[in-house]
Amino acid sequence: MSSMNEKELPSRSALRIARRVVIKLGTSVVANTDGSPSLTRLGAMVEQISELRRAGVEVLLVSSAAVGMGKRLLRKQTRMNMSITDLHQVQERSQNGILRDEEIMEIPAARITPISSSGCLLESTKEIDEASTKKQYDSACAAAGQLELMNFYNSLFSQCELTVSQILVTQTDFQDELHLKNLTYAIERLLGVGIIPIINENDAVSANMGYVELSVFSDNDSLAALCARSFGAEVLLLLTDVKGVFDRPPSEEGAQLLSFYTEDADISIGEKSSQGRGGMAAKIGAAMSAVKPGSTCSACVIAGGHDLDTIHAVLHPIYDKDPPRGTLFATPDTDLYKQAHLELEAAKITSVTSVSDEARKMATAARSAARKLQALPYVERQAILYAVAAALIENKDQLLEANAIDLEAAEKDGTALPLVKRLKLTDEKLATLASGIRQIAQQEDPLGVVKSKRELADGLELSQITVPIGVLMIIFESRPDSMPQISALALASGNGLLLKGGKEASRSNVALHKVIGEAIESSSGGKISKDIIGLVTSRGQVADMLNLDEVIDLVIPRGSNALVSFIKANTKIPVLGHADGVCHVYVA
Repeated sequence: MSSMNEKELPSRSALRIARRVVIKLGTSVVANTDGSPSLTRLGAMVEQISELRRAGVEVLLVSSAAVGMGKRLLRKQTRMNMSITDLHQVQERSQNGILRDEEIMEIPAARITPISSSGCLLESTKEIDEASTKKQYDSACAAAGQLELMNFYNSLFSQCELTVSQILVTQTDFQDELHLKNLTYAIERLLGVGIIPIINENDAVSANMGYVELSVFSDNDSLAALCARSFGAEVLLLLTDVKGVFDRPPSEEGAQLLSFYTEDADISIGEKSSQGRGGMAAKIGAAMSAVKPGSTCSACVIAGGHDLDTIHAVLHPIYDKDPPRGTLFATPDTDLYKQAHLELEAAKITSVTSVSDEARKMATAARSAARKLQALPYVERQAILYAVAAALIENKDQLLEANAIDLEAAEKDGTALPLVKRLKLTDEKLATLASGIRQIAQQEDPLGVVKSKRELADGLELSQITVPIGVLMIIFESRPDSMPQISALALASGNGLLLKGGKEASRSNVALHKVIGEAIESSSGGKISKDIIGLVTSRGQVADMLNLDEVIDLVIPRGSNALVSFIKANTKIPVLGHADGVCHVYVA
C-alpha cells in the first residue's frame, strides 16, 4: 500500500460509507485481447467484492465481455465444423491461417436460407444489411460467451463462499412498468439474502444497435448508470483499461489524470479501446447520467481495472492509506460536489510549481531545434518544406479521417455552420496547402538579407539584417489548415513554434502535427527534431507558457479581443495582437 497522507480527502472518504454500490467491469478488464478471461484480474476483482460483502456492502455487478469471449468460442467451433475445402480456402485467404470474424459470418450465411422479420423468405442475403449481419453474429457470440462468463464467475465466487445470480436485460425491461417492477423485486430479494446479481445486456435477443435518441441505454456503461439509478445504489464504479479521465488521450506525452470532473473541464478524448462497445466519451456520459439531480446515486468513479486493488481503494469501508484512484463525478450542488470542488481549487493553489515541467520542456526543445535549423543551409530548409508538402498529400487519408471525427463532434455539439465549414479539411484544401508550402520553398532565403546599411563613422557600419526571432507561440482558431501554413513560414525563417489550436479541431491538429513532425525529421536526416514544433493541447499549458519569458520570444494570439487582452495582461513576453477588423500578420 502507498504511504500517502494519513488523512484521506473528505470527498473520497465519503464514498466508503455507501451501503449499496454498482460495479461495472469492462470487456478490457474481464478479458484479454484474444477473448480469453483474465484470471488474474477476475480473481482480484472477485476477492475484493467478497471483502465488500463481508463488510456489509451490497454489490450489484454489471459485467461485459460475453461477446468477446463468445467470438473465441465461435472461431474454435466454426473451425471444427469446417470441411477440408473450407479449411483450405481459409488457409489461402487468411494471414497465418487464422480465422477472422468476417469469415466466420460468411460461412454459415451460405448454408442458411435467410428469413425476414415478417417470416418471409428473402431472395438474397444482400437484403440483410451489413450492420444487421454484424449484430446477428454478435448475438450468437453473446449466447455462447455468456455461459462461459457465468461459469467463471460462479467458480470464482464459490471459492469465496458467495452465491451469484445471472440477470440478462433488454431496454424493454426498463421501459415496461411491470417488467421493471419484477426486475426491482428480484434484485431486492437477491441482495436481501446475500446473493450478488450479475447483470448484462441480453445481446442474444437485443436489438440494441448503438445509441439513438430514444435509447434507454446504448452499452454496458449506460446500463450500469441506469441500474445505479433504478436500484437505489449510492455509488457507481466504472472499471476500464485506463486509470480515469485524462485531459487528453493518455497515450500522449504529458496527459494529466483529472481527480474530479466538472462540466467545464477542458479535455480531449481519444479513440475507444479495441474491445467493447463504448469509449471514454460513453463512460463520461454514463457517469454524468448516474449522478444527475434526483438520483439516489450521488457519486461515480471512473478508474483503472488493471490495478488489482482499485475496488478496495475506492469503496472498502476501512481506509488503508490508498492513494485516490480514478476520476470522481458527483451530483451538482450537493455537499459532495462542493467538497470535491474545494479540494480541486486547493490543489491548484498549493501546486508546488506555477510553470509545469512539461511546458518548459516543450518550449526549451523548440528553441534547441530552432538553433539547429538556423545553422542549416537554405537548400536543406527548402528540402524540409518540400517534404512537408509531400507528406500532406501522402497522408491525406489519415488526416481526413481525423478531421471527420472533429466534424462529427462539431455537429453533435450544434456548432454553427460557418464554423463547421472552416473546420472541414478536403482533398482540395490539402492540395492548396501543399502548393502554398512549395511556393514558400521556392522563394529566396529570408535570412541574412541586408535590409539597409549605413556608415556611422570611418570604419563603422550599421547594417539591418534579417534574423530569426527565436521561439514563437501562436494561438489560432479552429481552422486546422492554419497549422501547415504557420509551420511552413516558421521553418523557412528558422523559428521554433509552439502552436495552440481550437479544441474543435483537436484531432485534426494532432494528426497534422504528427505528419509535419515526421516529415521534418525524415527529410533532415534526423538533424532537426520534430520537437521544433510543439503542440499545446490544454489551456493550462498556455497559462504556464505565458510565464516562460526567458524561453519564448513572441506570442501571436489570433482570436477575440478578450483573448488578446488576457494574454497581454498575463505575460512579460512581447505580444503581437490584433484589435478589431481583419488583420493577418506573417513573420518571416
